[in-house]
Formats: sequence, structure tokens, C-alpha cells
Amino acid sequence: PAWLPPGTACMLCLLPRTTEHEGILCRRRRPDGSSVGCGRGVCWGCMAATPRDSFGDVRTTKDEFLAMEEEGQAWWMHEG
Repeated sequence: PAWLPPGTACMLCLLPRTTEHEGILCRRRRPDGSSVGCGRGVCWGCMAATPRDSFGDVRTTKDEFLAMEEEGQAWWMHEG
């Protein structure tokens, strides 16, 4: 899945994450193996708190993303 790697900054608050699973990347892997999305990451705090008019309506939570990961369906892409 597209977890935000440690040391990578959130595209909204610009703070680097220090541990794994602190956010996710805008990325989806297609069945043919190719990837789509901008590849930038968002921390969970910004995912929850950023106004919808500046970031869009497409959101997920860490718990929801973990559940999707268990099913092999974990991906997220922000609105353009």
C-alpha cells in the first residue's frame, strides 16, 4: 500500500513524519502493475482537519485504510 515513508513531509503541513503509518501517499496501483496519482503524501492529522474546499471530499482514516490493506484494497487519491 501507499504508506507515507518515515522522513517524508506531509504535503499540507510540511512536517516530516517520524514513524511508519503516520499518513498515506496519493497513489493507486492498477491491475497491470502501473501506478497513478501524484505520489505526494498527507499525514492523518491533515487528512482529518484540512477544510474540504482546499483539499477535497475524498478522505479516509487510518483504521479504514488498515482494514482495506487487509483486504488488499488499500489506496487513496486526492481530488485534483
